Amino acid sequence: MDCIQASFLISTSKPKELSTFYSSLFSKKVEEGFDSNHCSINAHSSLQITFYKPSSNRIPSDMRCPPISLCFEKPASKEPLIVLNNWLEEVISLGATLIEKPKLESFGAEAWVLDIDQNKVLLYVPYKKSCE
Repeated sequence: MDCIQASFLISTSKPKELSTFYSSLFSKKVEEGFDSNHCSINAHSSLQITFYKPSSNRIPSDMRCPPISLCFEKPASKEPLIVLNNWLEEVISLGATLIEKPKLESFGAEAWVLDIDQNKVLLYVPYKKSCE
């Protein structure tokens, strides 16, 4: 069974500024992300907080990403969309509802689902880098 990492995902128009604020609270360093709109803080060995600036055209306005949500991440894969689609089958069988079709991005594959209490949750599988 794959090890799944959970993290808090914070959507913000100012990822660098907000991550700097939280890094000060935790006395931790901000880690650079995929690009200038993405970064994270490893606040504790079991707590990662990820900050990102969402694309304004990703999701219809009534389905926008919540400002704070849970993100579940599978290990990196050379075929992240295949891994995500298989994972989605399992999650949907447990009662989750798919909000939008899975998307393949430059950093990996992702899909937003609703849990059984209608909370928005991101499922994410990063690309495995060629040097890994």
